[in-house]
Amino acid sequence: MHRLFALRSIAPHTGDLLLTDRLRPEEAVALPDATDAVVGELVPAAPTPVTGFGIAEEVLSGCPIATHGTGDLPYRRRRAPP
Repeated sequence: MHRLFALRSIAPHTGDLLLTDRLRPEEAVALPDATDAVVGELVPAAPTPVTGFGIAEEVLSGCPIATHGTGDLPYRRRRAPP
C-alpha cells in the first residue's frame, strides 16, 4: 500500500520532477503501468483490510478492488437457504 501511495503522490508532479531532472522521461512514461501493477498485487489481499473497516456492503459492492471485479464480495457470509 505504501508503494501505491507513493506512486499516486508522485503522479500529479511528474512535470515538475521532469523539469528538475528528478525523474527521467522513461520513468514518467512507466508510472501508469507501475501503478496498475501495484493495484493488481493488492487486489487479492483487499478483502482483509476492507473487512476490518466495517464499510457497508452497499458501498463496497460497486468497488472493483473489493469485489475482484465480479460485483460479489468474496468475504460475504452466505445465508443458508430457508
